Amino acid sequence: MSLSIILVHFLGTAIMLSDFLKKDYITVRAEVSDWRGAVEISGEKLVSHRVIEARYIQGMISAVEKLGPYIAIAPGIAIAHARPEDGVISHGIAVTTLTKAVNFGHEENDPIRVIVTLAASDHDSHIDAMGDLMDVLEKRLDDITAAETPDAVYAVFFPEYKHG
Repeated sequence: MSLSIILVHFLGTAIMLSDFLKKDYITVRAEVSDWRGAVEISGEKLVSHRVIEARYIQGMISAVEKLGPYIAIAPGIAIAHARPEDGVISHGIAVTTLTKAVNFGHEENDPIRVIVTLAASDHDSHIDAMGDLMDVLEKRLDDITAAETPDAVYAVFFPEYKHG
């Protein structure tokens, strides 16, 4: 199934996965010292593109501090998110690869090599896209972490994308 699966937005508007994940929202080989730094750097990409407010980053960190490492959802993969009211401006997904994996404190899924930051304007519009995103992350994690440019990572998610 193609990653161009249509999301049904809460207003009935169709939103494509490519509307969530932009090439400009990808950071490769980020250097961080801990999980907080990983969440911050991935979130900062969405702040710089006015997808989230800066306070959303603190919301993501606070959620992990309060609830534990639940965002480490599969071996090597974390999906950071907070509530829409914590500062979502519009929808978006950032993908950040790390030069050195970090631990979130999750017994089964540490160490984490890829951080996905999710900004959803409601509680439902991203559900289908996340399934497709996870499918690619789980099947092609090594390709994603080996990629040297945002273009190369984007092409893993969207094989039809032609980059220079």
